[in-house]
Amino acid sequence: MPEETNDTSMEKARSVALRLLKRRPRSRWELQSSLQGREYSAPVQTQVLDELEKAGLIDDERFARYWTEHRVLERQTALRAIETDLLQKGLDEALVQKTLSRVAADVDERRLASEWVERWRALLSGSETDKDRARWKRRLMQRGFSEEDINAALSFPRKREST
Repeated sequence: MPEETNDTSMEKARSVALRLLKRRPRSRWELQSSLQGREYSAPVQTQVLDELEKAGLIDDERFARYWTEHRVLERQTALRAIETDLLQKGLDEALVQKTLSRVAADVDERRLASEWVERWRALLSGSETDKDRARWKRRLMQRGFSEEDINAALSFPRKREST
């Protein structure tokens, strides 16, 4: 990045961060990584992120809740995979554990896995094959589900549509 005045650099960095926040909430670490990748200086990064945090636009605790709820409800992801995601997004381990413990009692991972399987079964035009079940098992493992929950989900018979 060419050398610019500090004010110009600050404005551009702020614009980048706001554009990213417009799409979805982000952790402070994610925004800092993005600004760093665009080669803004460390003082500019810190000042912009501090301003956004002070304005309430960056809040790692709120981000952790958003990400957890989104992943469980929308993406049917197990808490183990969500934990890995949050840690990779630069969140403090204590904050991650606090967030996950709040939702753990309300999340039935076996039910989530079963709903995921049922959704894919509904898309099949014919009978499911061993190949289908193997593919679903791999995908559920990638989503962080335990072997026990996956096997239980795959063992439920296909729901029949009422006539």
